[in-house]
Amino acid sequence: MFHRSVTIMFESSAIALRPATFADVSLLRHWDEQPQVVAADSNDDWGWEVELSRTPAWREQLIA
Repeated sequence: MFHRSVTIMFESSAIALRPATFADVSLLRHWDEQPQVVAADSNDDWGWEVELSRTPAWREQLIA
């Protein structure tokens, strides 16, 4: 399993990304309930507990 942190630099600031963990599930669920997210895909349930336990080589679940 490969985990890394990513830092994205903007003109005057940086955003540090890290792998999402089970500790982030409540925040991810909160984001999923936001009106703009529901409007974009109202039938989408990521099942975060399951998705965060999976670590396929082709994907990273990063969060700021």
